[in-house]
Amino acid sequence: MNGKEFYEKRQKDFYHRLTQSSNPVRAWFHRFRQHAVYELVTENYTRGDIIVDAGCGNCLWNEDKLPVVGVDVAQNLVEHAFKEGRLSSTVICDIKQIGLPSEYADIAVAAEIIEHISDPDKALDEIKRIVKKNGKLVVTVPYDTVFSAWRPLFWLHCSLQGWVFGDEYYQQRCGHVNHYSPRKIRELLEKHDFSIIRQFTNFRFTIFTLAQKT
Repeated sequence: MNGKEFYEKRQKDFYHRLTQSSNPVRAWFHRFRQHAVYELVTENYTRGDIIVDAGCGNCLWNEDKLPVVGVDVAQNLVEHAFKEGRLSSTVICDIKQIGLPSEYADIAVAAEIIEHISDPDKALDEIKRIVKKNGKLVVTVPYDTVFSAWRPLFWLHCSLQGWVFGDEYYQQRCGHVNHYSPRKIRELLEKHDFSIIRQFTNFRFTIFTLAQKT
């Protein structure tokens, strides 16, 4: 099995469990990340806008239960989010082949997904296709460099969960295959005709980027 196959078998409330972790650093990390995405989306949302969350998982950022189209391969996570009211509709598919019309979304979210995809260029081409001209894109990726705060803690966590507690998902590094710095994710987005509006990090754990399709 690869990381994607293990991900599809995660518990239906997998991401909610992370925010409730008994480890206070881990719980803070996941709560901060979800709320920061929420703020980036709601700052740019106008009533009637179409939001697509590509790689939505449990869509925990959707605190206000806005109408969001959720795209993910993990049906159990998506169905749980739909039942909880955080998704208004769902598409079970790979984000490299999203079954939605072109120029469809006013806002797209790609939170903690680009680092998992073996062909990020193809994924960004597909996200670009479904976003309207001048539409917004919210992207988050781990700050995965030698001197980041995230990398050593992630290595430690994967070692503990994977090799001490035997969780094969963590043995696969949770399916992470790409490593990003702020510059590298900016360059990837600009390569696919997204202009950077804003970028920030939370103590070098996560890179948050707001971009616009040109």
